[in-house]
Amino acid sequence: MKNRSITYLLLFGICSMLAIMQSCQKTDDLEADINSLKDRVAALEKATEGLNTSFASLQALMQKNKIIIGITPTKDGLGYLLELSDGTSIKVMESEAVQASVPEFSVDEEGYWIYKTSNDTDFKYLPGADGEKISAWPRDGEGNVVATPLISVSSSGYWQVSYDNGQTYTSLGTKAEGGSQGGTSIFSKVEYNEANHTFSFTLADGEKTYTFPVDDSFGLIIYGLNDAESEQAVQVFAPNESHKEYKVEQNDVQQAAIQAPKGWDVLLSENLLTITVLRQIWW
Repeated sequence: MKNRSITYLLLFGICSMLAIMQSCQKTDDLEADINSLKDRVAALEKATEGLNTSFASLQALMQKNKIIIGITPTKDGLGYLLELSDGTSIKVMESEAVQASVPEFSVDEEGYWIYKTSNDTDFKYLPGADGEKISAWPRDGEGNVVATPLISVSSSGYWQVSYDNGQTYTSLGTKAEGGSQGGTSIFSKVEYNEANHTFSFTLADGEKTYTFPVDDSFGLIIYGLNDAESEQAVQVFAPNESHKEYKVEQNDVQQAAIQAPKGWDVLLSENLLTITVLRQIWW
C-alpha cells in the first residue's frame, strides 16, 4: 500500500507538470497572436499614412502654378522634402514593403486613378462616391477642383476611400488582412537630379515617370541673420543701439513681405536689410 501511494503521488505530479506545460504553451501562443496582430495593425497604419501622403504630394506637384524651389533628402534616405513656390512643403517617399494586403495604385493614360489588389490581374478604376472615375490631377477636364483621395481601413477590415476628408467612404471591396506583401506609397522611385535641376517620380506600376524642373536658385539670404555662420539666432541690440544693417542676397525674388513688431521699422532693399528701433519699449 505504501508503494502504491507513492505511485499515485508521482502520477499526480506528472499530470500537474503536463497541465502547467500546456498552460504555458497556450500563453505563448496567445502572446504570439497578439504580437502578430500588433504587427499587422502597425503595417496597415504605415501603409495608410504613406499612401495618403503620396496621393496629396502627387496632386500638389501637378498644380501648374507651383514650382519646386527647394529639395532636402529625408533622414531615412527614402525620399525628399520638397519646398514649393507657394510656401508649402510636401514629402515624396519611395514605397517600402509591408506585410499587409495593400492595393497598388497608379494613373491611366487619361489621368484617372486605377488600382489593383493581390487578387487582381488587371488594374481597375478607383470608384467615386457614385461609381464614376476619379481624376488624379488637381482639376478635371472641365476645370473643376478634384478632391484628394483619402484611404483607410473600415471597422470590418476592408479598404475604403473618401473624397470629402473622411466624412463618407466608398468601399473597395478588398480585405486589408492577410500576409501578402504590399507597399507604403504610390511611388516606386523618386529621384533628384542635381546636375540637371530636375525631380522625377515613377509610379508603383513602374511604367509611368513624371519629371519636374527645380528652380533652386530662388531664395533670399540675409547674411549675419539667418546664415549658417551666424553665431546667434536672436539679434541683440545694446542699450544705446538703435540701428542694424545686414547684407542681403536675392535670387529671382519678385516680392518679399517683412512684418516688423510694434516700435520697430524694417526696410528691405535689393542688397540691404535695415532694422531700426523707433522707440524704446520696456517690459
